[in-house]
Amino acid sequence: LEFFATDEALAELESALSRAQASGTQAAQTRAGIAVAWQIRQRDTRRALRLAGEAGKHLTSEHFSPAEQRHLGARLQLIQAEAQWLIGERDVGRTLAEAALQAFVALEDDTGPDADAACANAIGCADAHWLLAWLTLDQGDWARSASELEATVAKASAFDAVRALIAQAALARDEAFRNAAAAKEKWNALYALDPAGIHPAAACWLENFWSVVASQSSDYVDSVRHKSAAYRWALSSGQHLRAMVIASNIGDNFNSLCDHLTALEWMQRALDMARACAWPGEVGGALMQTANALRGLQRFEAAAQMLREAVACMAQLTSSRDYALASLYLGEVELDRQAYASALENFVLLEQRALALRQTDLLCDAQRGQAKALLELGRPQPALQAAQAAIAGAGADAMGQIAALRVMADIHTRHNLPPPTDMREASAALHYLQQALDTAASMENYLVPGDLYADLAREHAKLGSMAKAYELSLQANRAWQTIHSTEAHNRANAMQVNHEIEKVRAEAEHQRQLAQVHAERADALVQAKATLEQLGEIGREITASLDTDAIFSTLYRHVHALLDVTLFAIDRLESD
Repeated sequence: LEFFATDEALAELESALSRAQASGTQAAQTRAGIAVAWQIRQRDTRRALRLAGEAGKHLTSEHFSPAEQRHLGARLQLIQAEAQWLIGERDVGRTLAEAALQAFVALEDDTGPDADAACANAIGCADAHWLLAWLTLDQGDWARSASELEATVAKASAFDAVRALIAQAALARDEAFRNAAAAKEKWNALYALDPAGIHPAAACWLENFWSVVASQSSDYVDSVRHKSAAYRWALSSGQHLRAMVIASNIGDNFNSLCDHLTALEWMQRALDMARACAWPGEVGGALMQTANALRGLQRFEAAAQMLREAVACMAQLTSSRDYALASLYLGEVELDRQAYASALENFVLLEQRALALRQTDLLCDAQRGQAKALLELGRPQPALQAAQAAIAGAGADAMGQIAALRVMADIHTRHNLPPPTDMREASAALHYLQQALDTAASMENYLVPGDLYADLAREHAKLGSMAKAYELSLQANRAWQTIHSTEAHNRANAMQVNHEIEKVRAEAEHQRQLAQVHAERADALVQAKATLEQLGEIGREITASLDTDAIFSTLYRHVHALLDVTLFAIDRLESD
């Protein structure tokens, strides 16, 4: 069995199933049903379960040898395991996947000299390891997930280059999230591959790996290019789960490019797919990302409502990073809404999740968020403690350091608290703001935010250092101008890359239409004739009157039938 078959290959399997059903041969029908069920496990999970259940009723020794019966039974367990995972029953899915792995391992031991059986059972082991990699990742066990992917590579390498390459690219992708430069160097050989020359399922994961390296390096335009290709390959190979995740991530990249409306479109696409598949965990993840895009558009109430729905959908994923991220986003949007008690609750929950997952970045976010919420709730002392913990926990994360230092400065600005023992400035607030500025200045290609300069200017003015305050105010203005220019540049890049995506999508659609050109030719001629008739009618109406208002009314009345119009405007030239 292929790992993820193309739509064309699936059509052939469906035809084989139809022929087997028509022939009435039970063994052939069972084999064909399992083959189709395997390939539609993400395309149509409910039907895959129905086909698997029907095939399971006929797995008797009357139709199959004991070895084939055990092999097909293990494959059915894998189909059911993945389906249970997707519909939210993670524990059931993991139990089934581990049982399937044990069955394939036992069959490997009993194979003997049969090369075909050895290949089929090794591939079965590889597929079980692959599924367990994602099941364990959902449960927060990153180390186990990586070892399962490595086992997938080891089992598949001798028998299926596509499966091995997919697992390698998945390993590289996960490593890129932690250290993009190191992952790129380690997996440099993957950059020599041409996606157009390999199976679409593997091309999807290659492009996905390259996109993560680009995104982690803040090259969001290149990241979107790779992700859009990965999205197309995922859809064409039946990897609907990967397509949903990639669509959400494309939206996140467009957010980083300051194009929040395009971001929202991509996230809505992921949400629509998740709802159509009825996968609660993916619905929750897509809701979470869509809500974050709404927050970027300052639609805080809608974002908060959507995030609460996301948390409810992911109730069975409390040990996953996605669930923790939902708590982070909800805490941030509650701060925006000035719902400080609710924000504090979410940041406390985030701290618990971050500790369980050993995610230091999320722990720092949780402590910083708690500090801001506690400050707004009029509790300066615990706010101070939370901010100190955030600064200490940020470590080498410069962005986390800057955010925590600014919260600490805000606490000292608004409350008369003991100054730090190592204070080098005239006030505690100025001490922390200067530290934040020094940290920002040490970062390569980082644009210091204008409001950080403005806060420093305010503190110097309060202390009577008017010349320094004026200098910092000028720097704040220059920073705002630079940031606005950068945002405009990012939006222009977003428009360009979105145009490229649409061109590629249009070309793909054009190629699909060429395959159906004979069937569609008559319809195209009819449409052309109707358009010409309409143009002729417009011409007759225009030439029937020389009154300009009548001509404009004619154009306005007919334009909607010919074009997708959102704005109708006429400019008239003066004689000079």
